[in-house]
Amino acid sequence: VSVGGTINTDEESGSVVTITLNTGDETGTLTLSGSTPFTNVVGSPTFDANGDNATVIYSRAGAQTVRAVIYRNLTLSGSGTKTLGGAVSTNGNLTIDSSSVLDTQGNNINIAGNWVNNGTFTHSSGTVTFDGEDNEQYITSGGSSFYNLDIANTYVDTVYLQDALDVEGDLTIEEGS
Repeated sequence: VSVGGTINTDEESGSVVTITLNTGDETGTLTLSGSTPFTNVVGSPTFDANGDNATVIYSRAGAQTVRAVIYRNLTLSGSGTKTLGGAVSTNGNLTIDSSSVLDTQGNNINIAGNWVNNGTFTHSSGTVTFDGEDNEQYITSGGSSFYNLDIANTYVDTVYLQDALDVEGDLTIEEGS
């Protein structure tokens, strides 16, 4: 599904927006290219993206706000800065494509999969926490630094650094990581 504008809801107060992508081994992709993909939404929309390959892509060629929800896989593409609208979590991978900039605005990111930065990451004093449960996790910094980096993996045997990693604040490696 591709949305070039905005997903609007005109529901009464307390309504919930749920977008479900395929479950199991299926692939589901939601591409959002509007500057603010959701308006008139009360509370937090839910991306029920449980399929192993379910991905939400923010692809606007310009500034775009990334909704503060839990994603399976999150990809940021298209030129311009993608700004977090709050804390974001992925149960899979987070990918920043070559023409994109991710600015946390001081918000935190939890990531259970791999971090692939082919663009620019602006930490704005936010914390990135790796909290995966797979056997391995890969971090490609793309030359961008992290502010605070927390390795809090419960079951991950190895975290692989694909390139040089710079942490300007605190690096925390928790027990079991």
